[in-house]
Amino acid sequence: MKRPLSLIVAALAAAAMPAAAQDKPFTMVGTWLVSGQAVGMGESLHPEHSNRDAEPKVHAVELRFVFDKQEGNNFWGTSTGKSGTSERILGAVSSDRKTGVLINARGNQQVLTVLDTNTIEGCYASQGPKYISAACTIWKRQP
Repeated sequence: MKRPLSLIVAALAAAAMPAAAQDKPFTMVGTWLVSGQAVGMGESLHPEHSNRDAEPKVHAVELRFVFDKQEGNNFWGTSTGKSGTSERILGAVSSDRKTGVLINARGNQQVLTVLDTNTIEGCYASQGPKYISAACTIWKRQP
């Protein structure tokens, strides 16, 4: 009789684990590698993304986002490109942990879709006096 009871207790404990894992607060703190393609034209803050041609050009996007702090659903840190150019970024994740927003120091915004705790899709549009660009990229959390 002890054996069936212990099996039931083990089964209940295993079933409760995923629920407990979901209750863990979602954090953006850490390092994220951002990659994908963008279409752009003009002179970007990140020289590797610049295109001085009259026609738009597709280019690779490789950025590193490091989020140092998070309070509640708000987070902030820096974005750094391959050339070493960095800028401040701020963001927020919705209470359902499925969507969010990000803005950089120049006012360019991204809409975030949380695919899982270690993967985000970010779609952005950049418009400045010298540069315009659009892209959807994948962010991968680094260990």
